[in-house]
Amino acid sequence: SIGAQQVSRCTRMTPEQLYTFEDYSCKICSSNIDERTTAEKALSSFQTLQYLPQCQFVLENSSSPYALFYASGSLMKIMTANWRSIDNQRSIEIRNWLFRLLANKGPTISSFALSSLIQLVSRITRLGWIEEPQFQDFPAMVSQLTGSADMCHLSLQIFIALVQEMSQSVGQSLTQHRKTAVSFKDKSLLSIFQTGVTTLHQLKTSLQDARQFDQLRSDSLEIVSRCLSFDFLNSQLDESSEDFGTIPLPSSWRLTIEDPATLQLFFDTYSSSQPPCSTKAMECLVHFASIRRSLFSLEGEKSKFLTHLLNGITNILQNKIGLQDPSNHHEFCRLLARLKSNYQLAQIVQSENYPQWMTLVFEFTTQTFRSPGAPSNSIYYILSLWWRLVGATAYLRDEAPSLIEVYAPQIFETYVSTRLNAVDAILSGHYDDPLEEEEQLKEQLSMIAYLPRCSYQKSAVYLVSLFDPLALNFQNYTCNSMMETPETKAQQCRLAWLVYIIAASIGARAGFSEEHDQLDGQLSSRVFQLMRLHDNSLRNKGIVSGTENLEMAFLYFNQQFRKIFLGDQIFNSTKAYTTLVETLGLTDHFNVLDLLMTKIETNLKYCFASQTIIERTLQFFHEFASSYNGNKLLMKRETTYQLLCYHNSEYYPFLNVCEGKLRELFYNSLGKLLFMHDHIDRFELFIAPFTSNFENLLSCNSLESFCSKKNQFVSLVHDIYGIVNSCPNRRAFSLFFEWIYPKYTPLVVKASELWFDDETVMNPLLKFVSDWVNNKQGRLLFDNSSPNGILLFRETSKILVGYGSRIIGMNPPTVDVYKKKYKGLRFCFMILYNALVGNYVNFGVFSLYGDPALSLAFETVFRLAFSVPQDELLSYPKLSKSYFMMFDVICKNHTQSLIELDTSLFVKWILTLKEGLALTDIDMATSTQCCSTLETLIDFIYTKINQTKDAKVASLCNDKLRETGDLLPNFLIAFFQLVVAEECSNQWSLSRPMFSFILLFPSSFETLRDQMIRSQPSERQNAMMEAFGQLMTDVEKNTQTKFKDKFSQNLHKFCHDVRLLLRAHT
Repeated sequence: SIGAQQVSRCTRMTPEQLYTFEDYSCKICSSNIDERTTAEKALSSFQTLQYLPQCQFVLENSSSPYALFYASGSLMKIMTANWRSIDNQRSIEIRNWLFRLLANKGPTISSFALSSLIQLVSRITRLGWIEEPQFQDFPAMVSQLTGSADMCHLSLQIFIALVQEMSQSVGQSLTQHRKTAVSFKDKSLLSIFQTGVTTLHQLKTSLQDARQFDQLRSDSLEIVSRCLSFDFLNSQLDESSEDFGTIPLPSSWRLTIEDPATLQLFFDTYSSSQPPCSTKAMECLVHFASIRRSLFSLEGEKSKFLTHLLNGITNILQNKIGLQDPSNHHEFCRLLARLKSNYQLAQIVQSENYPQWMTLVFEFTTQTFRSPGAPSNSIYYILSLWWRLVGATAYLRDEAPSLIEVYAPQIFETYVSTRLNAVDAILSGHYDDPLEEEEQLKEQLSMIAYLPRCSYQKSAVYLVSLFDPLALNFQNYTCNSMMETPETKAQQCRLAWLVYIIAASIGARAGFSEEHDQLDGQLSSRVFQLMRLHDNSLRNKGIVSGTENLEMAFLYFNQQFRKIFLGDQIFNSTKAYTTLVETLGLTDHFNVLDLLMTKIETNLKYCFASQTIIERTLQFFHEFASSYNGNKLLMKRETTYQLLCYHNSEYYPFLNVCEGKLRELFYNSLGKLLFMHDHIDRFELFIAPFTSNFENLLSCNSLESFCSKKNQFVSLVHDIYGIVNSCPNRRAFSLFFEWIYPKYTPLVVKASELWFDDETVMNPLLKFVSDWVNNKQGRLLFDNSSPNGILLFRETSKILVGYGSRIIGMNPPTVDVYKKKYKGLRFCFMILYNALVGNYVNFGVFSLYGDPALSLAFETVFRLAFSVPQDELLSYPKLSKSYFMMFDVICKNHTQSLIELDTSLFVKWILTLKEGLALTDIDMATSTQCCSTLETLIDFIYTKINQTKDAKVASLCNDKLRETGDLLPNFLIAFFQLVVAEECSNQWSLSRPMFSFILLFPSSFETLRDQMIRSQPSERQNAMMEAFGQLMTDVEKNTQTKFKDKFSQNLHKFCHDVRLLLRAHT
């Protein structure tokens, strides 16, 4: 056995070295952590460019599937990461060699290793597709793999991997990927699709071995499915999306799609196969149903295709072919949904087989609803079909019978009854509870709610007939204080379903009619009566198990009722209130408003044991308080006034047990009520509980006493964050500022120094300060004679220094490093950023009068920023975003403070800018911000060096350039690589600092220019020289905007010409 270093450094491997590589490759898949770590370390160097020949050697000579898998994976990483460093001819040779390897050994290689090899050759083909025509011959090469079932299987596998690879952008810019995908679509995708279809046709009459037959059929179906789901518009589709929309096939596909044998082939394949092949065939039919209608040349061809689809579906439904299988059933539901989504109801109705099709679909729908445990996704697709059918009836001509008005109310009743009947089985644990899947539930409700509108009178009567007996039983249960039983729990779940459905039905109305208003009033009055009854139970018993679903249903109902009857336009004359007056005495919308506020208050007081209910109640309250009209209405009610006066934990116990975010949401909602319409005359009463809490903290006579109230302080910080975040204008913010400063801010400073290492204190505290100094909507614009802006920043500086100077000396946490440290740093960066861009402080005052607040803040934040390792900085998007935002504004307004940095820190900062600059494809916003920062920095240095009036600063700039050596001049190389090698979308942003670098480092630019010219063949050097000459045409050595704009224009043409030149050379 030889060591890892020997394996890594050899040019060619001896049998012993190859054996060692195979052994390590096997151990990488070991469950033993030590063995796996040792093996990964030994083989890590094989993923670098210089070990490309060794990877080829392993693939050529090893028979170990693990070695083949690792070597092919390493070679793929090498080719992807170093594509620009490998000339096209060498890449073509590697591609051809791999193809020969697959042709010779493919059928004998283990499946997982074979898949890796196929992905490798597909990756190389994609990367070189638009660079060299020979790469585009690969599909034709694969088509020649014939002669046996194994070779046919291999060719189909390669086509599958190739189509999948062409949908990815790894190793390419977005522009390059789009060009590659478009070229592949135009030149090869149709032929690959036809290969899959032809293979399926041949298998119908082929006498293959059963295993090989299923294998080839599965591969063919997979090819067709991948071809039809290809991203034809290069829109970067979300692969996790359930519904992909219309498939925009090119016109060149028309003849193949219009051929009736093509569509019939997949219906036949579905009928004659078993899962998973039948499921894949049905998936292909879903794709066929999604093909754009405009593909068909004539209206008759479109009608034939649609009729063919309807007949095929009818045949499946009549004979119940394969629908017992859950996967087939689900794909069939998708097929029905896609059919209506793509085709107009008027076209479907005109089919001669429409009445039979509609009847069978109705029966299928009801059977699906009655099936115990039917998947929510399948139900979603069926409901989307009926939702679209009902919505399209308004556009049908009167003479076209659709049967939808007959079936839709029955579908609605079946859905409701099956949901109620399934409750017992769900509570017994046999199936998942749909009421606990809120997003899926609301999706279903949003569609089922449109069905009863076809016959709302009948549907409303049906709902009432179900609701009244259950509500009566619930009343008996609550009035008699009976113990909860499984039966009462089931009744509450059934009531929850009915409340949800009634709420959705009310919220789905598209217009207003007296008949529907009256029916909505009858349904709403029953829900409000039940809600009052349930609230009485809450006051007596609190929230108990089994009632959460009902509470969530009430909240959903309140949201929908508010949206329709308490929106921006109030309809006092609506017939809905007539019924509410008769049953509940609610004469107008103000009475209903009181009822909703009472519900919010009841939940917050008595449902504190359920975090979910509290959260949903606060979200509803916040939504109500944030709307202009809702806020205005709420402030007219006495219940709201009482809430603003009495809102602490004594009245609302949930504040003692809830998360900090919920406290923030609660007080943010109250703040919006208080400030939105200038009800600031009540500020003193509102703020009184917080004054009392701060006074309690001030009264602590010892540090030990203060520390014992840490939890109280944290809660207080969450609360005041919610308040300050809701301040919308100068008047509101001034009230808050004058209340907290100067009396209580020393407590905040003290806490930042005392609990600097406790993230549960510091994260909310720094979050509060970040918003406190945020001049959103101009709320911090103090009077000209006011010192408040300066005073605010001095307090901010104390907090930053108190926290930062202490946390910097702490050992970095080993677990949850973001929450424990980096989140606090992010808030520090945002605090300084918000303070600097707020435009409410003249920062020159600090240096003029010798106040160290600004310099100490800079020093502290710089130390915090440079304490973060560069790789970790870019690993946390929120942290890196705040980092670059802060330095951008510092560079714009306080550039000299960055020039005065210690050289080692200055170099570290510049290197982070270089990393951020390169993120053109991953994070364009960060790259653009780095461009802005660099432009400001280099413009400052260039201007100061070329001015004579400020010799001290000019000397400082020259010293910094000398100390940093080639660091800044080398940026020119990075800029040219970004704009020439790739078509980056932020080229304009890159051009601005690029011009500044050329002005500051003309000799470096000339050297780079000469190198690029000499790198070209002699016959193309003049063209390259001419391109560089045009780059600086009509551009003077001046940083004025007009010259930068001209340079940006020149750069665009330069990049276009150079790319053409390089491509021609390649």
